[in-house]
Amino acid sequence: MALKVGAMADIVGKLAEAKINITAVDAVSTGLGRYGAILWVKPRDVKKAAKLLEALEPGQSQPQPF
Repeated sequence: MALKVGAMADIVGKLAEAKINITAVDAVSTGLGRYGAILWVKPRDVKKAAKLLEALEPGQSQPQPF
């Protein structure tokens, strides 16, 4: 995902369209204009959300390129 205004809205929108509820979010900033977030979803939705967002799946050792 790109570092841009509205990036989180894009992510949340994709999850909403797939009917995946977000349980919690933790967001961080490096102070250098870079940001990140950890999103929690129900255990049954983890693989679906990871695939949808092209994210690291449980047990995967290398992140997928964005």
